[in-house]
Amino acid sequence: MPEITLKELFGWRENILERAPESVAVRTAHALYESGAVGFHFDDGIEHRSGITAPIYINVRQAFGKPETRLALSGLLAEYFQTGVIQKPDVVVGVASGGQAPAQELANQLLLPFGFVRKAAKGHGEKKQVDGVDVSGQRSLIVEDVVNLGTSSLPAVDAVRTEGGVVEDVLAVVTYGFTKTKEQFASAGVRLHTLTDLHTIVEVGVVRGDLSRENADKVLMWLTEQDSQNEKI
Repeated sequence: MPEITLKELFGWRENILERAPESVAVRTAHALYESGAVGFHFDDGIEHRSGITAPIYINVRQAFGKPETRLALSGLLAEYFQTGVIQKPDVVVGVASGGQAPAQELANQLLLPFGFVRKAAKGHGEKKQVDGVDVSGQRSLIVEDVVNLGTSSLPAVDAVRTEGGVVEDVLAVVTYGFTKTKEQFASAGVRLHTLTDLHTIVEVGVVRGDLSRENADKVLMWLTEQDSQNEKI
């Protein structure tokens, strides 16, 4: 049996940085590193909201918390949108809380109404789950910070649809690219769009000197193993 290379195992895109050094995906990854949003945890891993434990954690909130990278990411969101892969929505809805900042930045760029969707409806006041905008009958773009298993994005889609919104697209800053997640979005009738992905972030980290090749391979090996485990969930 022929030896399987790491490149084949991980499905790396051939020469991604050489082919597209100025792509939105690569520039987004650089912005995340510049803000300190990318953290590595090789000893015990770090638990994510979805319940997985990983050797990498990407805090997109931190990237939007800093003026320089907030401005950069705001421009990258608008640039991605200008490719025409997403039909212009009537409203932009961020997933609380990580998706609120990118959603608001994009809404500002597009001069569109902005709102957000909570994990659950408030227990007081108007008791809304989707707040800040009326989504009834409106083409609604859901915006998220990070998608790994879709445990916050897909419920947000359901919440907006329950209130009469039309949801066909979700735009996230980062995706882990899990196979099962892609299948779940497809089953929900939603197209997932992202500025960058975990493979690109890892490769940019190596080029920048923020991540050794050995540790990069550890992250990508974890990604492959987790992708297989997700099928059992």
